[in-house]
Amino acid sequence: MVDFDLTDEQRLMQKTAHEFAEREMRPVALEHDRKGTVPWDVIKKAHALGLDTAFIPEAYGGGGIDSTLTHVIVTEELNWGCAGMATGLIGAGLAYLPIIHMGTEEQKKRFLTRFTGPEARLGALCLTEPDAGSDVANISTTATKDGKHWVLNGVKRFITNGGIADIHVIFATVDKSLGYFGIRGFVVEHDTKGRPREPYRRSYPRRLPDPRGEHARLR
Repeated sequence: MVDFDLTDEQRLMQKTAHEFAEREMRPVALEHDRKGTVPWDVIKKAHALGLDTAFIPEAYGGGGIDSTLTHVIVTEELNWGCAGMATGLIGAGLAYLPIIHMGTEEQKKRFLTRFTGPEARLGALCLTEPDAGSDVANISTTATKDGKHWVLNGVKRFITNGGIADIHVIFATVDKSLGYFGIRGFVVEHDTKGRPREPYRRSYPRRLPDPRGEHARLR
């Protein structure tokens, strides 16, 4: 029999997230939505509480929580505060999860600690394209090795935190004929030369970034 009674830790996380949503998110949600501004003040306060890094392993400075139910509870409360802001905060996890599960130890130490450091940072998972969403095997963004570098060419769309994130995890294909097996993940930092930047755009019913990029050279 499945027991859905919350643990003391889960009740504390629920209370913390709920109070944060009520105190910090709801009062300013409409203003940010109307102006289309990035709520960095809210993001920084969430980071100070560890709400954005609670699910990163402790070894890299995170809260070390690995319970799916706890994640759902926190997500629900933050979305009650503002779905747009919550999407941005939770969207960072879409970027660090591939690094946790597929990155080398060196990559984990280098990038995960960026999220858990003293400064609030966002992440973005760049997968969806104009002609490829759930059909991941159909992505057309290419990754080509050029000496010590990788050159990415393609267009991504509907990317949560795209353009404003400190770290973008971009999926591209090294050989389209291989389907899923030809897809690789690349970490692209915000200041990477060749990474285009486009303005924050409205995506009903909440404001989300929608970057479109092409040609970024990576080491």
